[in-house]
Amino acid sequence: MLFAEFNPSTWTTPALVAALTLAVLMRLRSRREVTRPGSRKAAEPIVAQTTISAHAVAHDRRLVEFYETAREIEARLDMKRALLEQLIAAADERIDELRQLEADLKATSEPAN
Repeated sequence: MLFAEFNPSTWTTPALVAALTLAVLMRLRSRREVTRPGSRKAAEPIVAQTTISAHAVAHDRRLVEFYETAREIEARLDMKRALLEQLIAAADERIDELRQLEADLKATSEPAN
């Protein structure tokens, strides 16, 4: 088969891990900015907590959307990979048929010795 090594899951898993790592780092950074000593936000704990909560909810919502989108994309890639494998298998079968036909044609066209 031509594309026997084609496997989209080899790059989707590292991409998901990288995206998750980035999301965690962004969340930690936003928490660090809010609780930084000497900042104006540290002097207003109620507003800071509300802001953190609102940001956390929005962040979690975006993270859920990201994972849903990643699942949809992975499903589409799996479907396309399966279709491609079917097409390649059909092409390989057709190639074998044509080679057999060519061999039969050569055998019948050669004069008998």
